[in-house]
Order: sequence, then structure tokens, then C-alpha cells
Amino acid sequence: LVTHARQKEALQFLNEEVFTTPTALIKLDILRKLESDGNINRVSGAQGRTLNSLVANAKLQRMVEYEALATNKSDVYPLGEMLTDLRRGLWKEIYTGAPIDTYRRRLQATYVEAMASKIKPPATNAQDALLAQLLGIGGPAGTRDFRPLIKDEMRTLDRELAAAISKTGDRTSRAHLSDVRDQIKAMLDVKD
Repeated sequence: LVTHARQKEALQFLNEEVFTTPTALIKLDILRKLESDGNINRVSGAQGRTLNSLVANAKLQRMVEYEALATNKSDVYPLGEMLTDLRRGLWKEIYTGAPIDTYRRRLQATYVEAMASKIKPPATNAQDALLAQLLGIGGPAGTRDFRPLIKDEMRTLDRELAAAISKTGDRTSRAHLSDVRDQIKAMLDVKD
């Protein structure tokens, strides 16, 4: 079992080194000689794959199980704490009012889409749904143990975004934050 401290350090590393815009690697004079566009997609794709791997249902479920089975709760990195650390790292600009660059907006959109897929998993055909139910994987059954924490994170993020919009001077960043609030509202809407 990996210690609480080691897991927290690993997430901090991801927030600081992987999820931060790699400005040292973005050299326009070199990029423009190689291609006219595509860098944003390439960087965002790599960051998005890492993020999606980090919040994969199987990993989140494993964290829930480790916490449930731990004899000493201080030995494990609780899922709620991990989700909070991830949110604070991915959305650090909302705490300072700094403009959110294109790369970060893409990563934040990927995060919101990943969370939405856990709150409202896409519909499956009847055969896949039956198999998932029997195996206890995928769909609503696959997110049952951590969906409440995801929803709580989205409510917290929505409150933080509401406060951040008025502090954000950059129009594109404000529009992005407003759009994310709309997406959160839609994913938490129980009528759907």
C-alpha cells in the first residue's frame, strides 16, 4: 500500500508538472517551422489522458475500498481529500484571478467532462447494462460509491467559480468560467 503522504506528493507533482502549461516546451519559432497548428491539441491530449487515467472509475473505486478496509484511516489517502487536492490544482487561477490560458481551459473542460460522465454515465444497451449490473462495474452501479463525492466537488467548484467570475479581468476566462458553471448545473440537474 502506498502511503498517504506519497500519494499526496504524487498528485502535487501532477498538478505542478503535468497539468501546468508547459511553457518551456512551447517555442513558437520552432513550432511554426514544423506545423501551422496542432500544438494545443497535442499538449491537451497528453494532459487529458493523464487526467482521465487519474480519475478512472476503477481507480476511484479502489480508493474507496482502501479507505473502507483500512484499519488505520490515517494510512490512506481518502478519495475526498484527493478530489479536493485535484480541484485546487486544476483550478488554481480562480483563487488568484489570473487569466486562464487555452491549455488550462482545455484541461479544465476535460475535467468537467470526466466528472459529468461519473454523475450521469452515458446510456448503455440492455445487454451491456445487465452485464455491468451483474459484475458491479460501469454505469450507475460503477460510480455508486463515489458519485456523492463527485457531486459534492462539483457543487464546491460551482460556488468557487461564482466567486471567481467577478475577480477575473480576462473576458475569455470569465466566459469559460460561466460556461463551466452552466455545465455543472446541467450535470447536477436531477430532471435529466
